Amino acid sequence: MLEYFIETQQHTLFLALLLPPLGISVSRVGGRPAFRRFLVGLAAGAGAAVALALLKTFTGWIVTEYWSMGFMAGVLLFGALFLLADLRLVFRRNERRAQGLLLWSALLLAAFLAAYVLRGDLVAIREFIQADESLFDVAVVYRALGWLGGLLVVALCAAGTTVAARGVTENALRPLRSALLLVYLVYGILSTVQILYAHHMIPRASWIRAVLQVSINQGDAFLYASMALTVALVVCALVAQRRSLAAARPGQATAAPEAAPTADPPTSSPSSPSQTNPALWRKARAAWRRVRRWGTVVVAGMAVTVLSLTVGVAYNERGIELSPAEPLEYVGTTVQVPLASIEDGHLHRFAHVTEAGTEVRFIIIKKNATAYGVGLDACNVCGPTGYYERDDQVVCKMCDVVMNKQTIGFPGGCNPVPLGFEVKEGVLSIELSLLEQEAGRFE
Repeated sequence: MLEYFIETQQHTLFLALLLPPLGISVSRVGGRPAFRRFLVGLAAGAGAAVALALLKTFTGWIVTEYWSMGFMAGVLLFGALFLLADLRLVFRRNERRAQGLLLWSALLLAAFLAAYVLRGDLVAIREFIQADESLFDVAVVYRALGWLGGLLVVALCAAGTTVAARGVTENALRPLRSALLLVYLVYGILSTVQILYAHHMIPRASWIRAVLQVSINQGDAFLYASMALTVALVVCALVAQRRSLAAARPGQATAAPEAAPTADPPTSSPSSPSQTNPALWRKARAAWRRVRRWGTVVVAGMAVTVLSLTVGVAYNERGIELSPAEPLEYVGTTVQVPLASIEDGHLHRFAHVTEAGTEVRFIIIKKNATAYGVGLDACNVCGPTGYYERDDQVVCKMCDVVMNKQTIGFPGGCNPVPLGFEVKEGVLSIELSLLEQEAGRFE
C-alpha cells in the first residue's frame, strides 16, 4: 500500500500544482470560454492516457518510452510557446496575437501534460491484481487504498492551489507560474535525454551520464522546488487577502461637534470610514478565511508528501540488497543455466564478467509452466540499479515500480532489457556476445 501511496504523489502532484495557475491565467485572459477550452484540453489528454493504458494492457503495440518522449516533446514545445506569449504580454498587455498564442498553447500544454502524467498512473493500475490474485484479496485492496490515498492528497493540494492562485493578482501570479513551468520543463528535458541516452540515440559522453545520474538520484528535487514555489504562492495570496481585509475594515464613527440647526439634513462624506460598506468587509473577511483554510490544507498535504518521499521511502526500502549472483556454466560461446535450478518461480540473478572486467548482470524467472522471463538486471529508464523480490513480486530498486512477471522479457517501461535465449535439453543458454555488447550499461 505504501509504495502506491508514494508513487501516486510522485507522479501526479507536480501536475496538480502546475495546472491551477495555468487555468487561472487562461480564465483571466480569455474569460469563461477560454477556460472551458482549457478543460476540454485536459479531458482530451486524459482520454488519450486511458486509450494508451488500455492498448498497453491488451496489446503489444505500445512502447512506453517512445510514447513518453512524444508526449514530453509536446509539453516542451507548448510550454516554451506559453512562456514566450506570457513574456510578450508583459510589455503589450492587450495584444490580440499574444493572447491567442497564450490561450492555445495553454490548451495544448494541458492536454500533453495530462496525457504524459496520467498514462503512467493508469498503467500502474494493472499491477493491482497479480496473476494469482482475485479482485477481493487483501493485498489488492491495500494497493487500491494506497493509490486512492495518494490521489486524495494530490486533489486537496490542487484545490488549495486553485484558491491561492485566485487570491493574487496576475502580476504576482505570473513570476511564480513561470518558475513552476520552467522547473517542469527542465525536468522534462532531462527525462527525455535519459531515454535517448539509454537507447543510444545520443552520444554516450561521460558528462551526460554524470548529469543523468544526478537527475535520477535527486529526481525528487524538482518536485520539492515546485512545492516551495506553491508555498510562496500561498503566502502571496495570504498577504494580498490580508491587505484587502484591512482596506475594507469599517471605521469607528466619531462624534461631530454640535452645529446650528439648518433647513437641510446633515450629510456625511462618502469617503469617511463610518460609511464603509459592511457587505464588502464581510466579503473580504470570508475571502481571507477561505485562503487561510485552503493554504493550511496545501501546506499539510505537502508535509504528507515530504514525509512520504523521505521517511516513507526509507521505511519501504529498508535493508534492500540485491541477492548474490548464482554460478554460471560456460559452454563454448554460451553461458548455460540448468532449468532445474530456476523452476521455483523466484527471481534468480547471474553475472558474467567481460574481458574488460565489467560485471554484466542478468535475471531469470519462470513465469509459468512453459515460459521464462530473461533480461538484464537493468532497464532503459533507471539504468543498472537492479531488481529484487518483495512479497513474491519483482520490484525495481530505483523507482520501486512493481513488474508484471508476465511482461519480463518484453521491452517497455521499467521492464528489464530483454535478452535472447534458447531452452534445449533442460538447459537455458545465452550467447556470450549478447552479454558482451551490453557491458556499456554496467560501466
